[in-house]
Amino acid sequence: MAIQAHITQAQVLDAISRAALTLDSHNPEQAGLQQLLNEFRQTLLHTNGQTATTVLYHGKLTSYLLQHAGNYPTSVATLATLLDQFVAAQ
Repeated sequence: MAIQAHITQAQVLDAISRAALTLDSHNPEQAGLQQLLNEFRQTLLHTNGQTATTVLYHGKLTSYLLQHAGNYPTSVATLATLLDQFVAAQ
């Protein structure tokens, strides 16, 4: 039986920041994703880490990645996986 650790909003925020920092602002798809992640981070901070904010931006991130398939750094996949786990635990 696997033990899953509870994912906190602080971990989500850290993963958002790491992913945003690894994106190439000269690549149009990555620049758009970077903008979305910066918006996500700011909104999460303004809402004091409300779960609804994370769930909303999980959907926005998933949609963006489906619409803008590309070669993203592994930090983006790590963030997507973390968000999947966070939302599934809600």
